Amino acid sequence: MSASKLKVQGSSFPVEGPMVRAINDASYTKRFRQLLPAATPEQRINNLLLPTLLRYCAEAWGFSVEDLKSGGRVESVTHARFCAMRLLRRLTFCTLQSIGRMLWETQHTTIMHGLKRAEELMELDPLFRANSEAIEAELRAQFPTLVRKP
Repeated sequence: MSASKLKVQGSSFPVEGPMVRAINDASYTKRFRQLLPAATPEQRINNLLLPTLLRYCAEAWGFSVEDLKSGGRVESVTHARFCAMRLLRRLTFCTLQSIGRMLWETQHTTIMHGLKRAEELMELDPLFRANSEAIEAELRAQFPTLVRKP
């Protein structure tokens, strides 16, 4: 085996040495992005924005991300889920189907219901409104290139 190729343990696929260095060294990040095909917007949102959004929504209501993903129907957990749905719809160009895929593999009709409930809660629940607006502001500041303009 040549010096420029490595084998990933448990895999028979050779990995190029520069690629391994790019993954392991932050200084190669720009070059690494050039070597990889451009990610779709949904993949970028899934990998970068979604974990942060879910963590912020869970923390705002005092839950873990696992609680948010659990499928339980406790009111405060559903409020955190509705907030996540609303923010994904407001901050991205994702379709209802893609939001459903990103969140819990749900159908687009579930997302439609969640968005309707989120808008009702924005009008009726001051805590929901405050949490949602604070999370949105934080995400806009943290991911200015990923989120759409207001």
